[in-house]
Amino acid sequence: MQDELQVAVPGADGLLGPTRDALERSVTLYGEGLLREAQRLESLNRANAGPAQVTVRDVQDAEIILRRNLIPPKKDIVAQSLWITASLSGIATGWFGNQTQYTWGIIGLFVTGAITVVSGLLGYLK
Repeated sequence: MQDELQVAVPGADGLLGPTRDALERSVTLYGEGLLREAQRLESLNRANAGPAQVTVRDVQDAEIILRRNLIPPKKDIVAQSLWITASLSGIATGWFGNQTQYTWGIIGLFVTGAITVVSGLLGYLK
């Protein structure tokens, strides 16, 4: 059986169908994030290996952290892949930079340099 917590939101009784569902979904997601952050804080503050005990302080601290957005959102896999691509192509750019006495070295330098710049910018903007 799933744990349930009934939350009253003043003014929500006037919402209809999809709007009410969206509010319920948002409150549920916020609650899950709040509980997850409170459990993380509790595990940091726990001095022994005993059972976990989330306290009022943990929940209040987690709420402050979430409300002030002190936890940066995690980058998705595409952004992380772009950053890795930028890093690896940056290394390749350096290697090609040492091979500029050859034509293929100059071409490789410009191609990997462009890949580095484009993937770095896309990873930053993503």
